[in-house]
Amino acid sequence: MLGPVSPLGPWLTVAAGAAGFPRGRFTAASLSGAAIWVAIYLGLGMVFGANLQAVADLAGSVLGLVAAAAVAVILGLWLFRRGGANDDA
Repeated sequence: MLGPVSPLGPWLTVAAGAAGFPRGRFTAASLSGAAIWVAIYLGLGMVFGANLQAVADLAGSVLGLVAAAAVAVILGLWLFRRGGANDDA
């Protein structure tokens, strides 16, 4: 079941051959595993594809929040350092 989509695919084939796994059973298991993974990927694509605009809006909001926080931290550090240098005056 992991062969068609995992980096273990070629090694599973070698291991199955070395273990004497029947070719017909291996082919059937490989095809059924591939069909299951295709169905999972297709379903995920349909679910997330339908919500692509919502994901883009959320990513834009999060990016804006991160940018505002970065500006606030940089400004705060700049003001802190500037204020610390004027303590002697």
